[in-house]
Amino acid sequence: MPPIRDPNGRFAVRSVRVTCLGFEAEVGPIRGKQTHRVPIERRPSSTPCKTPIDRSATVFEWAVLGWAPQGLVAASGDLLRVVPLNTFAKPAGNPIDLHTGSPLPAPIRGARISADGSRYVIPHPEGIVVRDWREGGAGVWLRPADWDAVPGELRSLAISPDGQRVAVHKGSEIRLLSW
Repeated sequence: MPPIRDPNGRFAVRSVRVTCLGFEAEVGPIRGKQTHRVPIERRPSSTPCKTPIDRSATVFEWAVLGWAPQGLVAASGDLLRVVPLNTFAKPAGNPIDLHTGSPLPAPIRGARISADGSRYVIPHPEGIVVRDWREGGAGVWLRPADWDAVPGELRSLAISPDGQRVAVHKGSEIRLLSW
């Protein structure tokens, strides 16, 4: 997936990692190699980490959808969360879970979420899901008829500014889906 950049164009999310601490966004300056990690979801202290873990999160775990003035906007299935950051892209408080009645952070900069945060797209093993917060978080499941025939992995997703179309890059093909 393409990197998510902050509204001022100074920092980018390089990846989402799974570690013994939990799920973390790896963030760093756009012009530089240094990075630091920002917690998205901490591992419960009651669940010990028996072997060291440091791997990329899959697209079906936590994913950063965009960057709002309030911080990172991340999703995992039905969960939508804001991870507060300061002006240096460092943690500025605990992550905040959003609910369908919650005010949404805006504007959000990111290809997988509309600028007003009302619609976002997440991958599903059998297609993609578009979540609509204007409709109580309802999801629309989209799957092209020949999804299994397209070789390769899901490489990128993007939702149109109006939230009515989704571009899907799987393998070497790009599809435009609408509903």
